[in-house]
Parts: sequence; C-alpha cells; structure tokens
Amino acid sequence: MKANHCIAFLMLLPSFFFHNDAEAQNIRGDTIHLEANSVVAVVFPSSPSKAELAINNGQEGLYEISDMGKKSLSIKALKKGAKDQALEVTEGGRKHLFILSYKEGSPARSIDLSTKKKLSARVVEKRKDVSKALNATNSLYDHARTDISNQALWEEVEAKYLQLVNVVDPKDAGVVKSRLEESRKQVQGIKEKRYDEAIKEGQNYHSLKKYGEAKKAYLKTLEDKPGDVQALKYINLTDSVWAKDYVDKGDEAYKAKKYVLAKTNYQEAMSIKADYPSLQNKFNQAKKDADPLIYKIEREKGDEALKATDVEEARRAYDSALSVRPDDRYIENQLKKLIPEEENIELDEKREAAYQSILAAAKSLAGKASNVQEYDLAIKEYERALAMIPTRKFPRKLINELTKIKNGVRAN
Repeated sequence: MKANHCIAFLMLLPSFFFHNDAEAQNIRGDTIHLEANSVVAVVFPSSPSKAELAINNGQEGLYEISDMGKKSLSIKALKKGAKDQALEVTEGGRKHLFILSYKEGSPARSIDLSTKKKLSARVVEKRKDVSKALNATNSLYDHARTDISNQALWEEVEAKYLQLVNVVDPKDAGVVKSRLEESRKQVQGIKEKRYDEAIKEGQNYHSLKKYGEAKKAYLKTLEDKPGDVQALKYINLTDSVWAKDYVDKGDEAYKAKKYVLAKTNYQEAMSIKADYPSLQNKFNQAKKDADPLIYKIEREKGDEALKATDVEEARRAYDSALSVRPDDRYIENQLKKLIPEEENIELDEKREAAYQSILAAAKSLAGKASNVQEYDLAIKEYERALAMIPTRKFPRKLINELTKIKNGVRAN
C-alpha cells in the first residue's frame, strides 16, 4: 500500500480522534522515534486500510510510510532533524494516531501490536502517559494564571496543550481546547501591550528629538509584530527626520566653510538614511573639500605625537591621514617608524602580565606560609618578580618583611 498524504495541520486532525470512546483499542498520540533511512516496523492485529501523514505547515517529504507485510507498516525518516509529524492509521475498525519524531540513534526497530491484547496494553500505557502529561500541563496552567504577564510561561502552556489537544480523552478535549485558546490570547495580549508601550515610547523620544532612542523603541515592536506596517512607517519617518537633522547641520557647516564638520554630518546622515535626496552629492563635495584639510591636520597630529613618543595617538592620526590620502609615501614611512615602538610596547605588556602573575603566586604562598620553608618559597617568588622588573619597589619591600617573619619563626 502506498502512503496517502492529506493536507491538514496537526491541530485540525479528523474528528474521529475525539469520538467513539467505546472503541477501547484506539491509540492516541503514541510517539514513534525514527532516524534517517532506518526502518521501524509496526505490526497490527489486522491489515491497515489507510495510513495518512498529516502535513504540518505545508511540509512534505519528512517521513515515508510503506507496506512491509500484510499486517505491518514500515516507517522511516527521510532526513536528519525532521520535524514531528502525525500519522493516522485505520485498521480493523480502529483508528490510531501516532506522532513520528526524529531521534538520532533511536533503538526501536519493531513495535509489536500484533494482538488485541498487546494493542490494549499499549493503549492503557499511552493513556496513562497522556493523563500524566495533562495533569502536569494543568499545573503549569494554574501557575501561569498567577503570573499573568509571563509570556514565556504562557508560550510553554500553549505548546503543551497543543501537543495534547488531539490525544486526550474526549471528556478532557473541551477543557484542553479552551485552555489552548486562552494561552494563545494571553500571549497575544502580552505582545499587544508591549507593542503599544514601545510605540508610545518611540513617539515620546521622537517628540524630544532623541531619534536614536525612538528608532530603538520602534524596532522593538517588530519583535512582536514582524513586518508591522505602522511600526515600519514610524521607523522610516524617524530615519528621515533624523537624517535631515544631520543634513541641515552639514549644510550650515558647509556654508561656513567648515568642510570637515560638514563631511562628518553628511556621513552621519548617510549611515541613517543613505537614500536621502541629494545627500550623496553633498557628501562627495564636502569630502573633496575636507579631505586635504583632514590630511594636513592628522599628519601634523601624528608628527607631534611621534615626537612625544605617544605611539597610540601617532598610529591613530597617521591612519586617519592615510584614510583620506591612500598610499601616501610620507605617511607610510612614518607608520614604519612606529613598528619598533609598538613591538616594544607589546613586549612591555607581556612582561607586566607575567610580573603580575608572579606577584599573585607570591601573595598566595605568603598568605599560607607557616614555617621557614614555606616563607622561603614566597620570598623566592618575590625575588623572581624583582629580577623581571628591578625598578619596582614593592617586591623588595615584601622580601624584607617576609625575611623578618621567617627569621622570627626560625628563632622560635
């Protein structure tokens, strides 16, 4: 028998799973663990007349169902990490619901339901599992009712009732459906409240001309409502006003022939809204006028810093000068002069780290010392630190102090 596929969501499975409870041999929600390309056989008391995979969210090709024998089905996962999928089987007047779930290294290779006795035993076992899960979920629901604004908790409640809605006894189905719907409404209500608060926060910041904070607030709304038209409209408006603020400052600076400041403001505007009208042309013109000035200013700063042996500032200034005049020979030669100094700084930093490590070890030994030998060990560590950086006074001071203590211990 070839597998038949029906398009349905797991939560909208056929109604026969909620009725005809007189048929005590219907399995509901029995999870079958599978792994890729490894067959699990399920043997029934009679030949299955129907086996249908319920397609979840339009996904197909996750599992394969086929005949293995007159009274059995073979089931396998077709890909690693396949999402859970429902399998409906009709056989001998009974209607079963299985959940196919991918599990790496699953040990099950055969499920023996070949007699009514074995089938009944399986039904009893699974109903106990469902009942246990329902009790746990009801307790979680009660907890959520006391923590009404906890979104993560309500989402957990929703997920667990969703797993149960098609497998509980008919007498419990109504309550499960009701609580599933309630948990969804609670999650949605929390999101709506947070969305409204973020919109108001964004509007407040916008009115204060704090456009960066306003945009952050509006972006938070998209976490709860991805693609929300209203939020996107506010974000676009904020970007436009924010960018205009910088463009206006750039225009003012350019008119005053403050070209470096003009370029900086146009650059800020571009980082906010690159497609702002005429912005690229304004930036290009300001850059053309500003870059020679930037080069001159940064070159002079770099030269002064180099004379003062401020290597870090010299590197920053020369890099800035090089950014507006790439491949400038003078700057490249100056940067080469920094390399030995930077290497010395790196060596000094490594030496300092090693020095501090030795001091920490010496301090630990001194704190635990109680006899001559132990004080000697601490003193030797401080001597190592002193040998590494002879100009430091602290190790010498500790050596003298510990030597006095050691001599006192020896005298006693």
